[in-house]
Order: sequence, then structure tokens, then C-alpha cells
Amino acid sequence: MPASTNRIGVLLPTWIGDSCMATPALAALRSGFPDAEIVIIARPVVAQLLDGLQHAESGRLFDRVITYNKRTWLQRYALSKRLQHASLDSIILLTNSWWSAAAAWLGAVPTRVGYSGDVRSWLLTHSEAMPAGKNGPSRTALPPIDYYLRLVGSIGCETHDRRMKLVCRPEDQAAADELWSELEFNNELPTLVVNNNAATERARCWPANKMQELVELVANELNWNVLLHCGPGERDMANSIAARIGSRQIRSMGLRADLPISLSKAVLKKAELVVSTDSGPRHMAVALDRPVVSIFGATDPKVTQTYNTPERIINHSNGRMDALSVEEVFTAVRDACESLTENVKVA
Repeated sequence: MPASTNRIGVLLPTWIGDSCMATPALAALRSGFPDAEIVIIARPVVAQLLDGLQHAESGRLFDRVITYNKRTWLQRYALSKRLQHASLDSIILLTNSWWSAAAAWLGAVPTRVGYSGDVRSWLLTHSEAMPAGKNGPSRTALPPIDYYLRLVGSIGCETHDRRMKLVCRPEDQAAADELWSELEFNNELPTLVVNNNAATERARCWPANKMQELVELVANELNWNVLLHCGPGERDMANSIAARIGSRQIRSMGLRADLPISLSKAVLKKAELVVSTDSGPRHMAVALDRPVVSIFGATDPKVTQTYNTPERIINHSNGRMDALSVEEVFTAVRDACESLTENVKVA
């Protein structure tokens, strides 16, 4: 890619977790092209997720945002027109789809960088071969963090820092403080935030009855507050668990009418410890440098490996979430809590 590049677009992944895992690539790109304007191209929810990273005090990973939707081909074509109007010199496609390469080509972006595959190499000016897997080239041969870094490394960027990064704005932190007050949490007690959802596969979720048993143990035996994290899609489950327990130490975030991703970021940031299934909030918590106990079932933890604060990984050998016992998860949570207490004493 030309060293004189002035304006670089980065088409970010669709999913929340993948977009978190793309932040090291954004940091590497910023380091490699410090004087270029970096424009992220993202779904609205992803733009909200990364909000704050455009400011100097956060390291300024990007400068401007173009948002888009892709549900229809007309919306995808509209993106190509927006790219044309943005006058980009180059675009980095962190997505693997044919349509995203076509949008960049139709958008007349002179330099188009992406992985080959999906019969799209002819649409790219810089086509990087897929990494080699056990059964040939594969997009899953590397964890997403390394997969995205490998692509920006192919245009000369240094890729040694693999840590994800998110930030919370002061107003979002204030909203989390307000939520704690509304839920009447005891601010003298530490808080565990529990996330039990998955955007793509329900098999990644832990049975609700086991999650309920876990949070009761944490509240009763460890004397922690427990907040059940949820988005709009998990609101009913989180509210019902909290209602069945009926404890002032175990509350649901779903009592809030509005559940923007900015509030999720702030809630995860405020937590002393997070327990999460393999989903977007897990990656958000890691990117916010929170201690995380991650619960895995059918997915291999190595596939979405992270490199911030080491996670405590819990998974069953048979790959079934319902095979994980409450005792296994509670032991990991208790050990993490004790480790946090020891660190506070040392400090």
C-alpha cells in the first residue's frame, strides 16, 4: 500500500465480539500510518461499541465513522456510493464476503486490501492468501485477532501488540452508577456481572437453572452483588431469574427500559469480575481489561483466543454446555474472587 496514503477505510466485522478482536488491527494500522485519516466502516451498533477510540486520550485508533446496514442488496449498494463520496485512498476489508469486496470496487477505492476467498480476488488490488489450516487454507486457521493482524501486517504494519481495547465515556460510566443506585446495590460489596447469551448459537448458553444456582451461591457464600447482564433479547430470562430468587443482591439489568451497548460497556467496566459465555460481552469485558471467567461448550476456546488479562477458561471435554456443573464454575469464580482479594491486599 502506498506510504503516501492519506485516507484509509477499514470495513469492520459484523459481530460485536469480532469487532472487539479487530481493535488490535486498528491500533497496528494507526501505528503504521500515523498521519493518515482512518475511517471505520461499521454497522451502527459496532460504531457505538467503538465510540471513544477516536479521541486522543484513548490513543485515537480512528478518526471518522461511516455507518451502514446490509440487510438488503440495495443497502449494500448504497454503501458503495458512500465509499465513493468518502474519497478513500485505500480500504482494508476485515470481512470475508464477496459483497464487501464488490462494494469497495464499485466505490472506486483505488487500493483494496483483503483476504482471497469467496471468489473475490479479482475485486482486490492486494489479495492476501488465507492462512493455512489442517485441511488447507481457512479463515479459522488463526484466532480472529491474529487473522486481522495478519492482514494489516501484509501491508507493512507492526503486529506485536495483540491486546484488544475499548473505552467508556464518562457519561456511560455515570449511567452505570445510576443503574447501581436504581437496583439498590450495596456499594460496599464487590459486583459480579454474569452474561449468559450468544448471538448466533443457543448451544453456547448455559442452562438457566444452573446459572440461577451459581448466582445464588455467589451472593450467599461469597457475599457479592450479582448483576445479570442482558440485551433486549435476553431481558425476559434475566428478569425471571432475578424475580425467582428475590434477593436485593441479585438483580437484572433488564429492569432498565433502554439497553444500549454503551451501558453494557459501562456495566462490564464497573464489575470486579465477569462470568460470560462465548459471546460479544465476553470480548467486551476482556477488551476493558476486566477479570473474566469464560464458559465454553461446543466452541473451542483456542478459536477465539484473547491476549489481555488472562481469562479463566471453563469447558467440558464432550463439548456440551449442559455438562458443565455448577460446582466447576463456582470453584473457578471463587478462585478468581480470592485472587482479586489477595491482589487488593498486596496493593
